[in-house]
Amino acid sequence: MTQPAHPAATICLLRDGSDGVEVLMVRRPHTARFMAGAWVFPGGAVDAEDIAWAATHGRGDPERLAWRIAALRELAEEVGIWLTSSGDHARRVSPEHVRELIARDGIDLDTDRLIYFSRWITPEPLPLRFDARFFVATVGPDLEATIDGEELIDATWIRPATVLEHRRAGRWLVAFPTRKTLERLSRYRRCAEVVDSAEESSVEPIMPRLRLDGRDLRIVLPGDPGFDEAGADQRSTDFLERMADAVRRRGIVPNEFDIR
Repeated sequence: MTQPAHPAATICLLRDGSDGVEVLMVRRPHTARFMAGAWVFPGGAVDAEDIAWAATHGRGDPERLAWRIAALRELAEEVGIWLTSSGDHARRVSPEHVRELIARDGIDLDTDRLIYFSRWITPEPLPLRFDARFFVATVGPDLEATIDGEELIDATWIRPATVLEHRRAGRWLVAFPTRKTLERLSRYRRCAEVVDSAEESSVEPIMPRLRLDGRDLRIVLPGDPGFDEAGADQRSTDFLERMADAVRRRGIVPNEFDIR
């Protein structure tokens, strides 16, 4: 049975550095249930409170706004960076108090600031699935992230190309959608170029498929060789068992499935 894909929102926070565009990356703890130790963009699940808040306080389509509210809320909760209609600032508060602070002080999260960049849906056979919308926002050079050391264990501003180098060298664990987003961001020298490109493009949801070739597991995208075959492969009743066996036998697997 295909599990539902939970709505999630991710924010690629960008700034202009001396050597090109920099993006804020954060690291998940090694004890995390999903993608332990991975470097990701700030973000998390869209929950019922985000949807209710969008319906009562937002402007425009509540469903559209809920993803944006979740992205900005998670940014404040995870790294203490607030993007509001009255300006950007860094202020670390306990994650459980972020919504309380927004309501008490009448903080207007700047949802119009976010540019819809991409949408990734977890392949169907997997038991934990997300429908994640990626947003881009640019900030000045002075905002620094602060973390709690538990939900996240590190944070840094870094060039997208440098992240990709760390990943290729085996120093950083980076999930497939994050890597593809970084590859796209690495094409640009300045934040304005990213914004201009994103505003000119429409976003189509991308749902990769998983392809088993012997004991090797690959992620394939629409248009890639083997994409149609992967659809049939995923529908087999023993697919998850064979995928787990590929990991156990140390076949070639994408980082996010390599649980060794």
